[in-house]
Amino acid sequence: MQDGQLEFVNGGWSAPDEACPTHDDLLDNWMTGQQFLINVFGYDAVKAGLKMSWQIDSFGMSSAYARLASDVGIEALFL
Repeated sequence: MQDGQLEFVNGGWSAPDEACPTHDDLLDNWMTGQQFLINVFGYDAVKAGLKMSWQIDSFGMSSAYARLASDVGIEALFL
């Protein structure tokens, strides 16, 4: 951040699992966040080679998010 750069991690619109209790909600959340990054910053995380994600949900991690991350090509998930 010191050199004026932003770092986009995951690209979801809100914290997964807290606001997104179902698989469809998780996918919609991720797609909404990705569309926001494209529309506002012109940044396409998928085309840029997004391979890592993180999950900081204070209520715990679900297997649904891990599965979704894997399905969209995420290779590493940090908890």
